[in-house]
Amino acid sequence: MDVLSEQTLKTLATHNQAPSVSLFLPTHKAGPDTRENPIRFKNLVQNAEQQLESSGMGAREIAGVLGDAHALIDDNDFWQHQSDGFAMFLSEGVTKRFRVPIALPELALVSARFHLKPLMPLLSNDGQFFVLAVSLNQVRLFEASRYGIAQRDLTDATPLSMPEALRFDDPEKSLQAHTVSGRDSGAGRPDVSFHGSGAGDPDKKEQILRFFRMLDNGVCDTLQDAQRPLVFAGVDYLFSLYQEANHYNHLFDTHVSGNPDDWRDEDVHEKAWRVVASHFESKKRAALQQYKELAYANITSENIDDIVPAAVDARVDTLIVGVGEQLWGHYNPDTRTLEHHDTPDTQTDDLLNYAAIQTFLNGGTVYAVPKEHVPNGGLIAAIYRF
Repeated sequence: MDVLSEQTLKTLATHNQAPSVSLFLPTHKAGPDTRENPIRFKNLVQNAEQQLESSGMGAREIAGVLGDAHALIDDNDFWQHQSDGFAMFLSEGVTKRFRVPIALPELALVSARFHLKPLMPLLSNDGQFFVLAVSLNQVRLFEASRYGIAQRDLTDATPLSMPEALRFDDPEKSLQAHTVSGRDSGAGRPDVSFHGSGAGDPDKKEQILRFFRMLDNGVCDTLQDAQRPLVFAGVDYLFSLYQEANHYNHLFDTHVSGNPDDWRDEDVHEKAWRVVASHFESKKRAALQQYKELAYANITSENIDDIVPAAVDARVDTLIVGVGEQLWGHYNPDTRTLEHHDTPDTQTDDLLNYAAIQTFLNGGTVYAVPKEHVPNGGLIAAIYRF
């Protein structure tokens, strides 16, 4: 099973080899209803076969594209272990499949590129953030969304504990580390308990700051120009010291309080999401309100013919697009011409999907929402950068 990360989505988004097959299925996680999963998936695969046949492909070519999907139909153990939704993408030489924690539309599409819009709520800037879980004994960086969390590697030079950061210090200094054997630290390092005269000791504070300055360098090198909030998870006095050392411009001003060393990834996610949830909800409300306020300022549009080239040109700052809807056509960025089609085929795109992908690739924010939440009852709305 592939991991759905921002980089994976970008790789899929830049794939433009026709035909590209996208399969989406809402799945049952437990109980007798799981028996429906492979049956409904088989129907999707047959639907994709019919679309490929209609495009003029022969049986051998179709088998080459859909072979991995056919093999999955009879994998009963696989279908017993699902989340809320399942997505699979197939093209010649390419197979990607994902369990996802959101219900997806039951959909089989064959077109010029992969259809990614149903996954946008997972990885668009709406609800994306980082978590830095810190104690003096262990550091973990996470990439998270409202739906899930995954650990992310820091650069090699980043110290992942206080003793690693200060291993060349004078061992006679007042702060001393004691290695505890027989436990798995989760990062390939021994657990460490620190002994000293307490958090108020000037020597200890200075050593923690030195550790945090090195950690901050690693975090900034890893995240580079990211614009997402970074949530700190750790005890209160460490957060105040990390704020002093921090140079990442989007460190969240509220932290998750407590020692995260024994927290599972799911615990980190639950606690961090409680901290940032209102931030993202307010951002979405602000975007919708901003659209209303700017509707007559010539920097908004609900016209797909205008939005697509603007998204390609990186001029779309915020895109609001309806999920479960398609507008078929083709845009040629070389000639800057856009065509509309009544039905999909291997040479057409869902223009709503294409606009969302281009906005995402160019650093814009995409809100994939139910159709009724799109301004003025349309299918798409954009706020331009200029």
